[in-house]
Amino acid sequence: MSGLPAKLSVGVIGIGAFGSKIALRLLWTDFPGLQIYDCDDLTPRFFANNYGGLNVGSPKMMAQNCDVIITALPSAAQLREVCFGWQGLATGFKTGGIVLDVGLTDPLETVALAKELETHGVTLVDAPAFGTPDDAKEGKLTLLVGGSDAAVERCRPVLDKLGSRVKGVKALAPTRPHPSAPDTPPGDLLMGPVVGLFDRLRDAASKRGTQH
Repeated sequence: MSGLPAKLSVGVIGIGAFGSKIALRLLWTDFPGLQIYDCDDLTPRFFANNYGGLNVGSPKMMAQNCDVIITALPSAAQLREVCFGWQGLATGFKTGGIVLDVGLTDPLETVALAKELETHGVTLVDAPAFGTPDDAKEGKLTLLVGGSDAAVERCRPVLDKLGSRVKGVKALAPTRPHPSAPDTPPGDLLMGPVVGLFDRLRDAASKRGTQH
């Protein structure tokens, strides 16, 4: 039916402990044609053989065939590499491509990356995901989403599949609120860094942040 919005073509980069569960969630719901990539080429091969999905050879190749690429990576350095390194995705997208970053990476670097991607006609939506790998698989993540209204709305079918709580923030910013921190001062200023540190320690202990 011509009145329905076009189906998104989606890929996931980072098929680690967390990213693999995001990929499973999307494969098992509305995105059976999901594309996958990881810098460790054995990981997506194993995933595709066991669960499905199309294993592609590079970030650029994925971008040439996707509207939205989800990045689930443990560091800003790895995010930069898949964007601008060997066969980087920045040079593969058609105009209007979107990178949806769900990693808990350096927010200052995320802002810098967004500006660089913009020069290639690519929009970054910053959506750090809070929760466990099981939450990811069950679509119960908390996502704090920042980016242009148009790009966020374009990503809505993906966000709604991954998160039971999707909270918009005004825009990409060098600081990120935490879903359990108070919304008003002084509690937001005092508790935000504390709970953020707690999450990082928890993630390290559970290997949430270890993608490779």
